[in-house]
Amino acid sequence: MNTDYNHIAIAALLHDIGKVGQRAFESGEGLSPSSKSMEENLCPFNKERTFRGYKHTLYTYEFCERIADTLPMEINSSDIVNLASYHHNYGADPDKTLIADADHLSSAMERDSEEDKDAHKHFRKILLTPILSQVATKGENPDNVNHKYQLKRFSADDVFPHKYENEINQTADYNKLWTELLEKFQTIDLRDPLKYTNTILSLLEKYTWAVPSATNLKTPDISLFDHLKTTSAIAGCLHIAGNLDKPFILAAGDFGGIQNYIFNFSGSKGRAKTLRGRSFQVGILSDQLAMGILDKLKLSLAHLIISAGGRFYLLLPNNSSTVNALDNARAELHNWILKEKNGELRVNLAHIEISKDDIKVFPNSLRKINKALDDISYRGFVQLSTNNGWDESQWLRPGFSGTSQEVCAACQKNMAEDSTMDPESRLCSACDTDRNIGGAMVKNDFMQVSHDSSLLKNTLHNSSFGFLEDSAKAHDIADLVIDFRGGIAEKYDHPLFTILKNNYVPRDEFENVKELSKIAGASQGRNLLGILKADVDNLGYIFSSGLKSSGGGRDRNSISRFTTLSRSLEYFFSGYMYHLLKTEFESIYTVFSGGDDMLLIGPWDKIHIFAMTIHREFKRYTCDNNSWGISAGIGIIKPKTPVSAGNELAEQNLKIS
Repeated sequence: MNTDYNHIAIAALLHDIGKVGQRAFESGEGLSPSSKSMEENLCPFNKERTFRGYKHTLYTYEFCERIADTLPMEINSSDIVNLASYHHNYGADPDKTLIADADHLSSAMERDSEEDKDAHKHFRKILLTPILSQVATKGENPDNVNHKYQLKRFSADDVFPHKYENEINQTADYNKLWTELLEKFQTIDLRDPLKYTNTILSLLEKYTWAVPSATNLKTPDISLFDHLKTTSAIAGCLHIAGNLDKPFILAAGDFGGIQNYIFNFSGSKGRAKTLRGRSFQVGILSDQLAMGILDKLKLSLAHLIISAGGRFYLLLPNNSSTVNALDNARAELHNWILKEKNGELRVNLAHIEISKDDIKVFPNSLRKINKALDDISYRGFVQLSTNNGWDESQWLRPGFSGTSQEVCAACQKNMAEDSTMDPESRLCSACDTDRNIGGAMVKNDFMQVSHDSSLLKNTLHNSSFGFLEDSAKAHDIADLVIDFRGGIAEKYDHPLFTILKNNYVPRDEFENVKELSKIAGASQGRNLLGILKADVDNLGYIFSSGLKSSGGGRDRNSISRFTTLSRSLEYFFSGYMYHLLKTEFESIYTVFSGGDDMLLIGPWDKIHIFAMTIHREFKRYTCDNNSWGISAGIGIIKPKTPVSAGNELAEQNLKIS
């Protein structure tokens, strides 16, 4: 068998896709004769040898056979079929066993206490329970199990769960998902195995985000997508790291000084564009760092376990290549921030070794890596120090000849490119880029990324990017095309991946972005700006201790649950928020919104109404679960007052709230 990492990664992503097919048809239907003939090989008998189980593997076999012609040329389709569909029949092949191990580690189930013994009678009626409804922080076990997600492909404007009083057969909806997913896979035309893997990962999210991974649990709250994703990451690590006691490295990264950097500029001209540009760049820095590390290691984006609010977690194989890639990424980014961002940002990147047992008890691993990340955050830039202490000469910035005309009007730190312009237009190259990005990002729904910093228009650390109105116009050099809205493409002949971004801004009748003074003018009463900051209450505690069993209070620790939890919040703050602003609050301006927090600017009166609306919508999104809360603070300023002053007021009120 021609087994390399790419074969393992693809097969693990597809290993349980047959669950959609099995639920899409009545017993035995929807299978070709060749798939039916595999029952003896793929479906082992139960202990009593009264029936054969795991019938979904026949549909996994069917799916892999039907997409074989679309696989990259260097991927052996027979290997994919065998690796994906034999994961419940160990045999003698170590790679099949490897995917089976990854499957079990991803689930981390104690099935004796979690199983619904009668599930086999009604598995086609089971819908996904929102994991947000199952969070318990106040000692009680959640009882709102009637909230379910509707079976449908992803749409950012319709991600809310609904109440279902009775179980209904979902065969027709499963059939629609199965049929469309097969059709979309058959449009893929990508030669590069890694680009192919990243693209099918995003496609699987669109069609399996609301599919329950297991229907035999009392509370089926793990999405099939997250189970497939984490299984692929775990299997890839096991394949590369080999038989180590601790085959995994859990790495985490985040950025500090973000808000000081975003607001640390002067002048009134182009304030809105500068805010947008700086906020956007800081947001994608986190994504870019994570994707850059994975690109260096030639790993798929399945290894990006969680990415939200400027912090990311990577599950990587434990070997010297991984450690070197992490160390180099940290050093390179520190140098880039010192040179290009005047040291105003800081990057924290930490990693720990973990075992298979640590994967099963994932909250403990999160606590360990978060502590390591906090410890690193106190060390500062290593480039500014020597063995004997700080190297003060490294702290000095390049000097100017002494005239104020040389200084950038926005940041007041770098040399302006053209000192002959009017004072408010004298910009350094960095601030000019901020404004250009701020202008371009709101006109486009796609971004193409290259891991070569010289190939596309905008440079960011070791990569470059450019915006696109239409994903079909992507350049051949793009390593990834990022879709901000989560739509479905007609065909997939470029590597397309969704990272939801809320970049909504108000526009005038000529489709120009409104300046902040015009936004203030839309107020009732005085022309004032309201600045709103909001975030989720106690989120760290929720991730570490909020997932309890519905029977007995046992921690429900699987890595898949945590990815489902993180992704659910991202759908609300990055996906649904764009839709809400566009349809109901057209005069409110987004500075940032993602992860678990947001910063918005609008007419002072509309901001207050929005605050009440977001409180109501978040309560509805979390199924009226009292363990969830969202707090907000509002600062009110005059239109020409520096936005940083309003941000400080909002921050103070957020702390009080």
